Amino acid sequence: MTTHYHFVVAVDFGTTYSSVTYHQRPFGDKLKDVADKQPKLFSIRNYPGASASKRGDIFETPTEILYSEGQTFYGYDAWKKWDSNMHRQGILLQWFKLVLDDSKDEKRLHEAQRVSSQLDSLGLTIGDAITDYLTFLLGHTKSELQLNNRYCDDCTVQLVLTVPNVWNARACSVMAHAMETAAKDLSFGHDSEVYLVSEADAAATYFCDRVSDLLLNLGDVFMIADLGGGTSDLMVYKVTHVHPFRFDPVVPGDGAVCGSSHLNKALVSTLKTAIEAEPRYRNTRDYLPEGWTIDDILSAANHDFDTVKKEVRSDSAGDYITVPFLPKLEDNPDSASNSFYANREFIDGIYLPLFNQILGLIQSQMQAAAKNKTPCTHVVLIGGFSLSNWLLSFLRENINDKDCRVVREHTSQDAISSGGCLRYLNQVSGPDEIMQASYGFVTEEVCEPDKFEGHKPENAVQEFDADDGGLYACGCITYLVHRGQRIPAQGQTFPENAFVLDRTFRHLKQDLLTRIELVENKSDNVLEDHFHRRHDKNIGCRSQGEIAFVIPARELKQLAVERVRGEKRFWNKRDKNFYYLLRYEARIKILGKNIRYELWVGGSCKAYGVLTGLSSAVEMSEVEGRLASLAI
Repeated sequence: MTTHYHFVVAVDFGTTYSSVTYHQRPFGDKLKDVADKQPKLFSIRNYPGASASKRGDIFETPTEILYSEGQTFYGYDAWKKWDSNMHRQGILLQWFKLVLDDSKDEKRLHEAQRVSSQLDSLGLTIGDAITDYLTFLLGHTKSELQLNNRYCDDCTVQLVLTVPNVWNARACSVMAHAMETAAKDLSFGHDSEVYLVSEADAAATYFCDRVSDLLLNLGDVFMIADLGGGTSDLMVYKVTHVHPFRFDPVVPGDGAVCGSSHLNKALVSTLKTAIEAEPRYRNTRDYLPEGWTIDDILSAANHDFDTVKKEVRSDSAGDYITVPFLPKLEDNPDSASNSFYANREFIDGIYLPLFNQILGLIQSQMQAAAKNKTPCTHVVLIGGFSLSNWLLSFLRENINDKDCRVVREHTSQDAISSGGCLRYLNQVSGPDEIMQASYGFVTEEVCEPDKFEGHKPENAVQEFDADDGGLYACGCITYLVHRGQRIPAQGQTFPENAFVLDRTFRHLKQDLLTRIELVENKSDNVLEDHFHRRHDKNIGCRSQGEIAFVIPARELKQLAVERVRGEKRFWNKRDKNFYYLLRYEARIKILGKNIRYELWVGGSCKAYGVLTGLSSAVEMSEVEGRLASLAI
């Protein structure tokens, strides 16, 4: 008899590198039966284009795409093709994940503009590029599982995706929709709702799964500093249980666009300035291949620097940076062909601004934890940039609280994807989620200016309803979930009691359209309900989607709760302006970073939207099933 398997496949779509980790179990084994039993995890390897001698030991691949002469190359293949492309034909997409970040950081904005310009020239959207890359990543994963793990079409797959803690719902939605599209094209995990995990939660789960109880004790407070290529994500947790370790966040997380990729940007800028300022390099163009420019050799230098930047030390007098075709300065003993000698001042100017930005983030989170009366006992560095020994020693020397240990434990190329897989397997006993934004619905409310400040004429958009003749405050927002609110690992439905909306209509013999619109607000301000969506109190409010349901005329008689006569001024001799009233409900259900909003009519869910992607699957996955079953 053939054994079929269920696979949990977790993807860490990193700014500079990506990895995939999976868990395999016989089909039918329950999730709860493996959660606390040290589930076996494996990471995908053998990426195309990777060094043949190291291919079996490499668990990540560059997050890069090369579109060249009608062909597309990914990961290490993109690297190789670009390095061998003397005339730099085509467009190399790097760090394109940063386009989804909505922060006002100048570095991010500059990078987003560069990538957006590349995408425009290709006729692609950011969603298209991410879908292309995920199709490559999941396609390779599927091939490896078929080759080594007896994967077949009868097996089932649950996809897990890690995302930065600071991303808004729209960014998560673009990423998850891209994964759903790739999964559908590959017939691989396309029947399941993508489960989202914050990169900080994934890092904490990975760390606690491997840490010794000699390092962490019950009640200890530790900060995860996930230092990646594009972003640094921070979250502070308190140990609530040992054997196995369990933890909960103590303050809202933080993060910024300050990953190791910004060393590359600083290098190119500083190197270009240094070369242009040195008169002896003025004849450099004479040494370049036909069609090459100074920018081309800087791009090549940047690519080489990317492989060694984490190894740069703080105690060296200087380092040589490979710069193809840069001539040797004969009167400079430190000069060499095809390289630039970077002295200590040059190197410090590239590294220290980024180090100080990361230090500032960490100390800000430590202060927030101390203010919450939960001071940090450990700062745990994880992620690719944590491999820099210079960064580790810099943080140890400069963090103010000497009672707080800075450690780098058990980090690896696949730490975040492994943690994402474990976090999915530990849904019930995993950490609470601290909401990074507030969520609510746009409503039309009976105008009560004596009761609600937002209904007063100077604050509201007031209109008379054509059916009942009543005065309404239109476009108001009611927030059901608030920034900083804790959501248990088991998920939660909002509101606890029904959030009822009214819909007036005149005719029972016509189909009736009902709709709800969900909004998000990341503001730190205390938000007030009943104000118009464009009022100053709702600055930062953004629509996250709308769902609609058409109620067939044949069902309206059973659903309409009453037949009412409207205000007298609306009567006419023909029908006396009778109207009907339909009551329906709006709900928000949250499980981890997955947010589902629902439209209920007549006691059942008629339509729903999921912020992490499209939700059209008829067969519900474990994630979607749990979201749907959360009690009101």
